Amino acid sequence: MNLRAELLREHSARQTRRLTDYACTHPKYLAELLRVFWYGTPRERQLAADVLGLAGQQRPAWLVPHLPGLLAAAQPGQVKQHPAVRRSVVRVL
Repeated sequence: MNLRAELLREHSARQTRRLTDYACTHPKYLAELLRVFWYGTPRERQLAADVLGLAGQQRPAWLVPHLPGLLAAAQPGQVKQHPAVRRSVVRVL
């Protein structure tokens, strides 16, 4: 599955749940989601944040190795980011 394309294809609760189920099937798919969350366009990051928040509730142990990057994403910085980015990190923690 092309996660970036699927994130942008449709923004709905059904699509978010479908992508969450995909990300929770294997740690490498969750890592793919995190790459979009960290390095995607602002819109991709916003949409990935919704999926990440739900995936973190289902598979919290899979996110432990990624905590430094998640905490860095939640810090205020010079780059303007959508509030969903911080909100998803807080939800995961």
